[in-house]
Amino acid sequence: MAPDLSAALGIVTLALPSAATARSDSGRRDRERIAEAWRVVSAGLESRGAAIERVRELHSPDRYGDCPACRLSFDGEAQPWPCPTIAALDG
Repeated sequence: MAPDLSAALGIVTLALPSAATARSDSGRRDRERIAEAWRVVSAGLESRGAAIERVRELHSPDRYGDCPACRLSFDGEAQPWPCPTIAALDG
């Protein structure tokens, strides 16, 4: 199951101002929640970055300048690189 990055970022955003200055048990708990949320965010970003790199490797051009991965998806028809997948990643 993928980490819920939105929820983790929400926790960090809401708790950060009060946790930064609080010295109470509540402030300590907020800092712990922020640290855990940040670990979730970091792991999610690393995981997504690695997945994007795997997609880029799969969709790298062959010696003819075509995408061999997309050739399989388009009934053997050559797809010039950058293929639709790389174009979508690059925005």
